[in-house]
Amino acid sequence: MRNIFLLFCLVCVENSLGSPLQAHGVQWNMTCAKDPSYHVKIAVCTMEVKSFLHKNDDMKNKTMIDDLLKKCSKATTCLKSLSHCHIFGIDRTPVVENIVYTICDFTKWAANTPCNTKLESYEGECSPELNPFMDPHADEERKKEKCENFFGENGCIRDTMVKWCGREEWVQYRDLMLNLNDKVFKQCEINAADWN
Repeated sequence: MRNIFLLFCLVCVENSLGSPLQAHGVQWNMTCAKDPSYHVKIAVCTMEVKSFLHKNDDMKNKTMIDDLLKKCSKATTCLKSLSHCHIFGIDRTPVVENIVYTICDFTKWAANTPCNTKLESYEGECSPELNPFMDPHADEERKKEKCENFFGENGCIRDTMVKWCGREEWVQYRDLMLNLNDKVFKQCEINAADWN
């Protein structure tokens, strides 16, 4: 996990969703439209979310992970306070919220899990650093292959994590990865019950 590939989320997310941060036909809640102070709050929040999603430093460094967590906190706080304003448009705001909250959940887990330290000495071929997500323009054969090996060839990531970190850490990791797939990338149909 040594890097736990947070990088992929922050680099690919706009490509996979067709630039969710562009305001397509924004229709604000009337309360937001009438109050001039909301315009300033909305501009600040938009900048915070963009800053978070464009953060793509090397996540091996604890200082950089801490910086990402701060950006996470700012982005989620402003989104929660302004979600009724539809700041990215009625259809796009829930999409952006899903992206931010899901990536933040994963980031918090990655920053705090003792599994990172345990896997420092692991040098096997099947590591939780493997990136199961793909370019949204990948051909069908590539997508099928990636989905079949979402948790590594023959589920080897599950085996590695259970051996080195325990079943509870594996389940947390599995659920976070499936959330990223279901709410952000939407690339594979995977049943959590198949991965106990």
